[in-house]
Amino acid sequence: MTSDVPATEAGSPSPPAPVGRTDRDIYRLAPTMDAGVLDTIAARLEFRGTDDGYAQLSQAYFRLLPLDDTHRILALGCGTGIEVRALRRLSRPETAIVGLDHSSKLIETAERLTADEDSTTTSPIASATPISWGTTTAPSTSSPCTR
Repeated sequence: MTSDVPATEAGSPSPPAPVGRTDRDIYRLAPTMDAGVLDTIAARLEFRGTDDGYAQLSQAYFRLLPLDDTHRILALGCGTGIEVRALRRLSRPETAIVGLDHSSKLIETAERLTADEDSTTTSPIASATPISWGTTTAPSTSSPCTR
């Protein structure tokens, strides 16, 4: 009996050919998602920040960064700002940290959570600003990216 499914070198069936986009980046779709889905994503991102394994991994990575000599940090794809807030706690008070994300809902969440944490610290905390993918226009220097 023959099969219509192509075999791999090991003889097992190959996965079906992808249809449409081949990436699996759900965050790329964030600007078009409804509020309920984005609330779920935001809650999941924040929950992930409480996971011991994630915290250990991110803290180990942050320890490798030269934060004592850093004046500016750009956090691309900041989501709810988990890493922005962690970097704020680890960096000097005068270090400017800017978080960028293309989801305005996640940016609003990041700004709220960053402001909540900022109220308990004396150093400024950065917020996030939307970025339009596919354009060559960078955020202006007068943008409300940092506080």
